[in-house]
Amino acid sequence: MASGHRDVDLPRSTWHRAGGFLAEFGEWLQELGYSTWTIDKGPGNHLTNFWLYTRMDSSAPTKSQVQFGCTKFASVNPRIHAYARGKAPHLSAAVKLLENFMDQVWALEGQVTDAGETTMVSAAQHSSWDQFEVLDLMQYRCPSTERVWFSNDDASFWFMPDSSGSCSTCGRWKKYQDSLSGAWWSNEDARKLFFLAVA
Repeated sequence: MASGHRDVDLPRSTWHRAGGFLAEFGEWLQELGYSTWTIDKGPGNHLTNFWLYTRMDSSAPTKSQVQFGCTKFASVNPRIHAYARGKAPHLSAAVKLLENFMDQVWALEGQVTDAGETTMVSAAQHSSWDQFEVLDLMQYRCPSTERVWFSNDDASFWFMPDSSGSCSTCGRWKKYQDSLSGAWWSNEDARKLFFLAVA
């Protein structure tokens, strides 16, 4: 049987915490009764510095072994995505597990805070987030004024937070945050998102 590879894209609204996807998926698999283990990746610019493994069928431990990963390697897939590698028909079952975790656990985590209130922005509230572009901006600080601003390499997109830290001085960017997902900025008019850090 030939080995295969299948991607499952992470919802754009969860990209800022994608670094924790594989660890949480592994815990979920263990809760379902799967035995899992990890193998570290070599040095490099990895979203996750390990691969996750499990066996889909204990009666066929070698043939049913599946490798899971999570990456933002754009030349393969421009979206941040999880993937499974394995032999058919075990690959199909592994992809189904990824999809179920994505729908039932991962995509829902940022929607409710510890107090049980809806967050300021969630995938449920903003169904058009898949049409937003995520910008890779750098933080800069003026040495004389200590003012912070965010900009891309060619300064085609940039903004400066106002004194409250919740809006930009131009009024086009707004900051959102919840206890599970951290902080991100959104420019609804330009349909742009900027995540402060990957978890």
